[in-house]
Amino acid sequence: MYELIFLSDRSKRVVSSNAASTFLPVTSGVPQGSVLGPVLFLIYINDIVDLFDGSDVCVKLYADDIKIYLEITNDTDCVTLQIFIDKITVWPHSWQLKLANNKC
Repeated sequence: MYELIFLSDRSKRVVSSNAASTFLPVTSGVPQGSVLGPVLFLIYINDIVDLFDGSDVCVKLYADDIKIYLEITNDTDCVTLQIFIDKITVWPHSWQLKLANNKC
């Protein structure tokens, strides 16, 4: 049986010049630069597209980006798109994620 050493029993510390902090446990995440990191993240956020089921709003996911769009033909379309923008701002909180508001 394989052990999941890659994701468990990890620790971290900060090293600067000749000083180093004590090791602390890593309780979440995957090692930076790993191939597995983006794959696990996509699996983790994949259900965000369920917010758009049954609507005319289109959604595209790529890595850690999401794009939503809707052809605006009347005022109702504007309101619909705004409703889904609002849903996207609420969704990350339930999954303990943060939005980069400066990139939105």
